[in-house]
Amino acid sequence: MALTITIPGAVETTTGSTAPAVLTVGVGAPGQGVPSGGSTGQYLVKASATSYDTAWLTLPANYITSVTAPLAVTAGNLAVDLSAYLTTATAASTYQTIAGMSSYLTTADAATTYYLQTNPSGFITSAALSPYITTATANSTFLAKSNNLSDLASASTARTNLGLGTMATATASDYAALAGATFTGEVSTPASTTGTAGFSILPGTAPTSPTNGEFWNTGSDLQVRLGGVTETLAEQSWVTSQGYLTSSALTPYAPLAGATFTGLVGTVASTTATAGLNVPHGVAPTSPVNGDIWSTTTALFARINASTKQLMTLSDTQTVSGSITFSNASQTLGSSTATGTINVASGATISGSTKTLNIGTGGVSGSTTTTTVGPVLGASTTTIGATTAASTLNLATGATLTATTKAVNIGTNGVSGSTTNIAIGSTTGTSTTTLQGTTNGVTAAVDTNTTQIATTAYVVGQGYAKLASPTFSGTPSLPTGTTAITQTAGNNTTALATTAFVTAAVPAFATNAQAKSATSITVAMTPMANRWATNSQNVVKPFRANFTSTITGTITGYNSQISSWFRLGTAAACSLKNRNYGSTQTDQTYFFETKNNPASYQNFSKPRLLSGRTFLNAFPTIASATMVTWAFYHGKAEGDSLGDLTRRGMGWKYTGGTAPQYIVFQIHDGTTLTNITTTYSPTTLVGFDWDIESDGAGNAVMYINGSAVATATGTAPTGAVSLTPTIWQEEFVASSAPPGNCDACHSRGTITIID
Repeated sequence: MALTITIPGAVETTTGSTAPAVLTVGVGAPGQGVPSGGSTGQYLVKASATSYDTAWLTLPANYITSVTAPLAVTAGNLAVDLSAYLTTATAASTYQTIAGMSSYLTTADAATTYYLQTNPSGFITSAALSPYITTATANSTFLAKSNNLSDLASASTARTNLGLGTMATATASDYAALAGATFTGEVSTPASTTGTAGFSILPGTAPTSPTNGEFWNTGSDLQVRLGGVTETLAEQSWVTSQGYLTSSALTPYAPLAGATFTGLVGTVASTTATAGLNVPHGVAPTSPVNGDIWSTTTALFARINASTKQLMTLSDTQTVSGSITFSNASQTLGSSTATGTINVASGATISGSTKTLNIGTGGVSGSTTTTTVGPVLGASTTTIGATTAASTLNLATGATLTATTKAVNIGTNGVSGSTTNIAIGSTTGTSTTTLQGTTNGVTAAVDTNTTQIATTAYVVGQGYAKLASPTFSGTPSLPTGTTAITQTAGNNTTALATTAFVTAAVPAFATNAQAKSATSITVAMTPMANRWATNSQNVVKPFRANFTSTITGTITGYNSQISSWFRLGTAAACSLKNRNYGSTQTDQTYFFETKNNPASYQNFSKPRLLSGRTFLNAFPTIASATMVTWAFYHGKAEGDSLGDLTRRGMGWKYTGGTAPQYIVFQIHDGTTLTNITTTYSPTTLVGFDWDIESDGAGNAVMYINGSAVATATGTAPTGAVSLTPTIWQEEFVASSAPPGNCDACHSRGTITIID
């Protein structure tokens, strides 16, 4: 029996054509066959390993429930759908094999390597490639980076020429990795700056198993592992709060290894058990410096001014060379009660040399030096200066502090029956003994006439008169031609008057010429000389009745023989110019101020004195009267305007207002006007005398009631001017309506010119 199987759409492998395929399987002799029984949907399965042992099996419902294409399950039957797949022949004729695709790019490789054919602008032209070289040219011309200079004749020379250091040939093991490393040498961090620290340990958590030497920062503490123990480092503020000393706190203290102190060093007070300072015995330093102190088994030494000095002791026998100065407040030489000899700078002085013995010298103002030589009782011999060479012996010399006392005792404390002989200086050769300060001695009897030193008590006891301010008793007489000190002028006591004092106190009488010219201040006026002075043509008294008054606005008033009185109107501004000796006056066109100049000249180099008396009413007390001015001028020309001087002259002015308002002294040297505010403020209805004195040399002073109130030094007028001036001019001006009645009065008036 034969079995035929038909496969539709099969692909012929040689031609690639598609046609139904028919498979015929021959059937042999019947076998055991299919076991009987069974039901619909069951499957025939092997029941055991025995041949032909089969049985019917019902598959569980979930045995095959679903498959993916091209497989399909229908009612438990599995089917295959190959319609979507090519036959081998069709695939071979249509597609390239995978092995044949090795020379082609994948889409991803093409996209990252080449420009799209659809984007021709992205292609690189040959011109754009001109700056570049081919791989072959690069390999034959340049070094390969991967060769590390091995393609050169000398790599080390090339590295040197390129300025490369040892790191160019170093390996990774020569350097610390960022992940951590163990340094084999000293590690130095950069110096910290205001912007960054040189070393930083970032905060984190403590390691679970730290090893010795590790540091870490927990955010609140800095910790370190030491000897298997984790220690927390103490902050300076914590140490300070515990009372411990910081390194900065130890700065003012000296280390035990040695230090140079900057202030006074005090030791503890010595006790019976210990001294306050100990300098142990040793040997002298080879190169000591100034100030070093050391001791040996023989003495105590010090380095002073580049020289080693051995310090003296008081109990041992020592030989002292050089000059010794005892400057202690008290010095005792030879206090033993036994027989002894004390020689101070004794012995013959070598011919031509000088021996100086100073005892108790060098005192200062306010100090006291007492020098006692020899005992009060008993016999004593004191020899000072025994050496035969030139020498200086100073006992207790040096400056004594102010208000302190220095005592030098030589040969004192003798007892009854003893003898003390003290020889100072030599009886041969030249000897000078100078006793300074207060030297006490025994006062001799009155009228003693020997070489014994006379004490002050002896001199005063003799009754001699002092040279300075002596007080005489009895009737003293002076030798002829005796001179004395002239007393100060004005002395009015019982002191003796010399001829010079008398001559100065009683001046000579003035001559008529001196009286007329008023040039001397050291002579007295006789009655006749006084008449010459008062009748002098140098004294001019203006005649007020002949004054010329120019008034603008409303002003009432008059000029009498000795006074001029005026009141300003209150309706509007007004002014008055009242003058004498002006060029418009017919009575006295020329006044001949000086006898050696033309009649029209005014010579300010001649000394002069201007005097007058003035009363002011109301406007010194009216607060709003600041527009009212009363003035006097000497030297104005007729054509000059009211107000300040504009040429050589002098005068004064006063402007009203709230008291105090002060008179202003005004002078003009022909170039500059100078205003000097005086110290005088007028009082309403209270007259005042004024004087202006010019010395003709550029200096002038204004007086009021006899007191100087203003001084002009070097600014007063000098020289002669060819001008017929109004040598006396009074001005009364209100620049606007006065606030009330304002009166002014000039009385008298004198001009004295020294010619």
